[in-house]
Amino acid sequence: CKECSKLYDKTKKGDLYNLSEHVHEANKIYHQLVKYVNRRLREENCAINLGFGAYINYCRPSEGMTVDKGMRSALANYWRCINHKINDPECPVNSNYAKDLQRWMKVKNGGLFGIYEYYMGVNFYISLPMIHTDDIFDEVKFYKEVGVDSLTTQFHVPHWHVYGINFYCMANALYGKKLLVPGYLFHLGIIHHKITYEFHGSLRAEQRTKYPILFRG
Repeated sequence: CKECSKLYDKTKKGDLYNLSEHVHEANKIYHQLVKYVNRRLREENCAINLGFGAYINYCRPSEGMTVDKGMRSALANYWRCINHKINDPECPVNSNYAKDLQRWMKVKNGGLFGIYEYYMGVNFYISLPMIHTDDIFDEVKFYKEVGVDSLTTQFHVPHWHVYGINFYCMANALYGKKLLVPGYLFHLGIIHHKITYEFHGSLRAEQRTKYPILFRG
């Protein structure tokens, strides 16, 4: 409506890195709604936690936005680059997600803020599997250092036989099980062996030759 349209600049669109070039940068109107709902909950002495998303054109906090006690959110780095770590300053995509995350960390005010990851392929379902392995350990370390409270990854059950290795590494990283070279590489070799010989059945010989290609790329 005309009143709501006053809450955002209709001439300003989103950014390429978060896939919002085609829509208005409407985080201000969304965050005003979130703040209003949270205020009303607290006025009613309601103990319910209010969750909201930081996704696509809502990736960064608008001016005056805070994550107060009783609020929780997660940055969804939906179209992240798979060739670089999330905090690589040279990556034109991931570096923006890292900046958004650091902006959110500055406005935490008693609330919780996490990461909604895509260690399961995003929309590249027909490509070679996106095996992150050691990068996950470095990214979890970065998330912990900046003050992230949680890490969740989207996954689809049919993809478990491919991306189970990512989920396994993610769990190990979150529990602080830092696997060092060469023991780390040896451990990953065991995982690859289990995936190749236990999950792929009659195709194991073919898969055994293809998995190393993923790590050379």
